[in-house]
Amino acid sequence: MLWTDQHSTDARGMREVIVRVVIQVAVLVAAFAGTYWIANENNRAPTPLDGAWDVRAGTYQPAGAARPLERLYFECNRAYLVVFRFGDQWVEHHFEVNPTRRELRMWEHWLRRDKPLSSNGVYELSGDQLVITGTFDDNTTPVRLELTRLRNR
Repeated sequence: MLWTDQHSTDARGMREVIVRVVIQVAVLVAAFAGTYWIANENNRAPTPLDGAWDVRAGTYQPAGAARPLERLYFECNRAYLVVFRFGDQWVEHHFEVNPTRRELRMWEHWLRRDKPLSSNGVYELSGDQLVITGTFDDNTTPVRLELTRLRNR
């Protein structure tokens, strides 16, 4: 009798431990799944310009940049972030796109629309070819950049 009572108590205790572990694992899986969904699905507001682009024609070299613009990175996850690469120098800017009017607006500081980086910006997109035209840095001379989309390697 003592043995059977002891054994049933151990089995009941073991079931409780298993149930607790299953519940804890389920909570962790739900937390990870929710975080993944927020970061990768819910947080997407793609633009036609998203991705990395190499400059193949045209030049833009602001004051203080050691080299002309080589590459642009347009972030897709509602970040409104465009990164300009000048050799080993990286500069972050804020951008917004109006696909119906093919307008591209950029500001000097990311997430702040205080000082415009470019004005009268328009773009033409054809497959993996992008042409951006506009004036940069309060300059009156328009800049025309021809870019090619980089593919994931």
